[in-house]
Amino acid sequence: MSVSKLSSTITGLYSGQRKLSDEKYTYRYLQTAMRTLDEAVGYSARGGRKENVFPSDWPDKSVRLNDYKRMEKVRKNPDYGTKTAKLSVKVRDENGDPLIAEIRLYPNDKASRDGVTSGYTNDYKIKHIEEIAEEIYGAPYDVDPTSDYVWYDYFRRTTAENGEFSEELPVGRYRLVCDKGSEFEVVETAVNVPGTTEVTLRRLVDMGKDSWYVGDLHHHSVFSSPLYPPQGTDYVYDTPEMIQNSMRAKGLTFGALSDHHNVLNHRTWEKLVTPDFLPILSKEISTSNGHVLQLNTDPDVIYHIPEEKDRTPEIMRAEYRRITDEIKGFGGHPQINHPRDMQKAISFPPEFTDMIDIFKTIEIWNGSHPLAEGCTNGNAMQLWLDCLEKGTFLGATTGSDTHEITCEFWFDSLAYVFGLYTAVKAALDNTLEAKNEKGVILEGENLELAHYFVDLLTEELPILKHWGEVNLSSGCVRTYVHAEGERTPENLLKNLEQGHSFLTNGPIIEAKLQDDGTAELKIVSNRPLSRLLVYSNGQSIEEFDLADPADLNGGFDYSCTVNLNTEGKKWFIFRLLGEDVVTEAITNPVFVK
Repeated sequence: MSVSKLSSTITGLYSGQRKLSDEKYTYRYLQTAMRTLDEAVGYSARGGRKENVFPSDWPDKSVRLNDYKRMEKVRKNPDYGTKTAKLSVKVRDENGDPLIAEIRLYPNDKASRDGVTSGYTNDYKIKHIEEIAEEIYGAPYDVDPTSDYVWYDYFRRTTAENGEFSEELPVGRYRLVCDKGSEFEVVETAVNVPGTTEVTLRRLVDMGKDSWYVGDLHHHSVFSSPLYPPQGTDYVYDTPEMIQNSMRAKGLTFGALSDHHNVLNHRTWEKLVTPDFLPILSKEISTSNGHVLQLNTDPDVIYHIPEEKDRTPEIMRAEYRRITDEIKGFGGHPQINHPRDMQKAISFPPEFTDMIDIFKTIEIWNGSHPLAEGCTNGNAMQLWLDCLEKGTFLGATTGSDTHEITCEFWFDSLAYVFGLYTAVKAALDNTLEAKNEKGVILEGENLELAHYFVDLLTEELPILKHWGEVNLSSGCVRTYVHAEGERTPENLLKNLEQGHSFLTNGPIIEAKLQDDGTAELKIVSNRPLSRLLVYSNGQSIEEFDLADPADLNGGFDYSCTVNLNTEGKKWFIFRLLGEDVVTEAITNPVFVK
């Protein structure tokens, strides 16, 4: 996760909520502002926590490879710089049987937080933000050491097949969150290191009994890394085996391993089939503009990127048609990924929208961003709705786009933004209030940028922090597909293409539309929900407040019936929103008979 993607999320959330189109609320403007302010207040120069900047010295690929290997050593051998001890966790279901599950450990006090942070930054020395803020303010500066705006580090781990986890971690107090996807309750408890604890996860619903499968169609592994030249570029260290376990820990029953540039993971991935997990072969194809997913296709389909001078619309259109035809010819399933990404190189060209029906499905919810108006995914969703309104149907999907199941690079990026926020706020407070002569005084454009930056982040950082906790790593967003009959990739993908599915980062929603316009909704969630939105004719047409839920084994049952006017309507889409802004689910179109 890069700071540029965070910048896109921050400005997208802010501008989308307020219907703003000002250049100031674009990721490029925010990135430039952060670089300018960092230099003005001296945050990085004073020893602040830096973002990870990966070398791009091409064609000298050895530079990136060497840096990749250096960082791998740090990741495998963290030096916490503090006393460590063993934490042991056992996860069971209500019958006492072991569960593969995800656990997240959030430090609960300053000492624990500093211990965790030191392990992620042991290849360079950092100064604590309290000390930096004091230098910038010119006098002691009040920084809450437990604040979300100090550091942002936690441990994401998975249990083994026997439901057990054990590891040496920094001594301290932690909040443990245990999660196994949509069909189980989420349990939170306090733990100490050293210590042992047992967690029981109760099942809310068993979707598999009704022929529902849940999976992640977009996930990367070590085969996307510089270890696999000539094109591997991403800092991914996770093996297919680790990813399969991570997916199962999130309750997934199928998954596609979609590495960039090659199909080297295929033989390993297909062997990881189990009674509760179906691997699907895949690859993410880089084009001149955009990323195409080749699902259930074994051969290596390659888009021939023309020289810059030859990148004419005619040539690019022809290449898109050729690779999608080739995927279909092999019996596969072409999907367009993140079609409205902020980066032109990986976004589907808007001028090619007239040919979008060459794909079978469209990823409207990529795990690197929330599904929110103004953000990358909000724009992708609007593209999908516009296509539906014009009569072009593509099944909508999600994909986590995970490049790191432990999320450590995300920590670095978000902690850099949090640290810079505190540093700029200290400088701004000094400029406007105390004006200590030894502190930083902001003037002119830098003062204007500081106001802009602090106002923007004060609004969005709490949302971003919570979204980061709930919505990162394998299966953070997932697609449920209803597929009666044989459990095969072909059957799952056929039903995905037909839209027999819903997308979620938590809640479960099944919608059945009766001839009289009555919609019967099965809604189950392990987190509180607040609203139901109904879309038709390309836009939201109705909004309902959800009634108080019935208790469901530690979860919430919001199932209900709503009456809709079907006159002049071809389809309806149902969308759930949580009380916490970032929890939601959305169906594919339910067509009026």
